[in-house]
Amino acid sequence: MSKRPKKKKKLRIIRSLLLIAVYAAIIYAFVTIYNILFSIPQVDVMKTKYPVVVFKDTKSPIEITWSEDKPKTWLDIKKLPKRVYGAFIVSEDWEFFNHRGFDYLQIQEAIIEDLKTGSFKRGGSTITQQLAKNLFLESDKNLLRKYKELVVATEMEDNFEKMKILETYLNVVEMGPGIYGLSQAANYYFKKTAYEMTAREAAFVAMLLPSPKRYSVSFRKKELTRYARGTIHNILRKMKAGGFINEEAMNEALETSLSWEKIAPMATSEGFAQEMPLEENVEDNVSPTEVNENPAN
Repeated sequence: MSKRPKKKKKLRIIRSLLLIAVYAAIIYAFVTIYNILFSIPQVDVMKTKYPVVVFKDTKSPIEITWSEDKPKTWLDIKKLPKRVYGAFIVSEDWEFFNHRGFDYLQIQEAIIEDLKTGSFKRGGSTITQQLAKNLFLESDKNLLRKYKELVVATEMEDNFEKMKILETYLNVVEMGPGIYGLSQAANYYFKKTAYEMTAREAAFVAMLLPSPKRYSVSFRKKELTRYARGTIHNILRKMKAGGFINEEAMNEALETSLSWEKIAPMATSEGFAQEMPLEENVEDNVSPTEVNENPAN
């Protein structure tokens, strides 16, 4: 009889410990969620200020500062021809005008690909998500960063018109070694303003965006790689399909050369981009001096 009270006492202790563990887990989850939610940046600053990318050198991370005055190089999306901004929409985010910050299909495909590779190789990011990351978040690839990216992108879509988001994106996105924004890119690659760019020139810069330092090897060698040529032609055909250029403009862009090309382009019937690993890896060994041989003014 004396053993029962001891057994009951042990059970009470075990139950108490379990309850404490459950309460601790609940409190921990609440604190974690609270910290996540309240550590998410607010996008309201975009209503009154302009983001400015501060680039120091290739070894230092960029900084984003906010200015009440419009930067001198700031692009006005209302003045930018659709043959220019259309290249970035069809290349980076075909459903830009239809989604609310993120593309379910792209996220699904990215998850499947990432599970296959066992890494965060593909992000499935829309233009809005890219802007959210560039302005407000760290570049680390992890689930927490991705969650914050989705929340900030949704906030942007709820507070700003699509063209405002696109304008800001084109003014801050990396487009080459130390080159941020389309104004700098147009001057760096073509010695002209972004408003003067042709459809082919816009397609070339859009082609760079997945990895500007890597794909800009074509500019440094003054000759398009097969991958670059195929991708540019794909972008031009998509621009025609999306209504950003007509068939005549597409054909002209396919048949003309960029101002610095050594060899005139030849449009292929398929126009599919083919990856050229050995050719693309050339730039991995390029020194900062060689990368900046033609800096923007």
